[in-house]
Amino acid sequence: MKNLKEKIKEFAELVEKEQLERLKKDGLLYLLDAKVKVKEGKKYTKVDIGGSGKFMIDSDGNIFGIKAYGVIHKGHRYGTLDSIDEWYWGEYSPVKKVRGQLESYQELKQRQQKELNEFEGIFFAFSNEQFNKGMKKIGLLKEDTGQIFSLGAGGYILKTKSKAFNDLFKRHADEKKKRNADEKFIFESLCYELNNHEFCITGDPTEALEALELNREDVPVELLKKAMAEEMVSK
Repeated sequence: MKNLKEKIKEFAELVEKEQLERLKKDGLLYLLDAKVKVKEGKKYTKVDIGGSGKFMIDSDGNIFGIKAYGVIHKGHRYGTLDSIDEWYWGEYSPVKKVRGQLESYQELKQRQQKELNEFEGIFFAFSNEQFNKGMKKIGLLKEDTGQIFSLGAGGYILKTKSKAFNDLFKRHADEKKKRNADEKFIFESLCYELNNHEFCITGDPTEALEALELNREDVPVELLKKAMAEEMVSK
């Protein structure tokens, strides 16, 4: 069985390999930007890419992103040293794989929704009875309103969980932004949302774009035309 140091070495080699592959694919010449260095510390091991901090690993083998150099970001956890093959490390931020492949738009959407549904310390209430049940669910009495924040739209969250919740939202946004750099992914997501919002009936892509949090200018004109044509033909 490999020890922690050997696993970190294997992780660093994989990150460098996939970073180099992506840079070559993109036609970039500054391949030294993908050089990975490992720096051991008392509590965490730093894994830097191209001279900049990128990951920090604890003694249990958990892999985290960073807020600043040497400052761990526990809201950005990318599995463990035993699950490095479940992630793609070539992008700016790691991308979770599904069945060994990058997530499809629908898979990413379903996973993110599942993570939101399973987030602890949050509840929704639209009546006093639901509010009381929600407070009990998160371990509070109905009088303990000073320990929660309102999220609006009937949502409430423990104050102690608000930062972790914001980190989750930020990670979800970062994941979408990163994947939207891939035209194949954008095309797939457009087709899905155009279908979901009955584009074949309305002929208007606005609602689909809003669901993707995109404006028309965010999408190449020809790509949007291709997705709209695809949906018309598929019906």
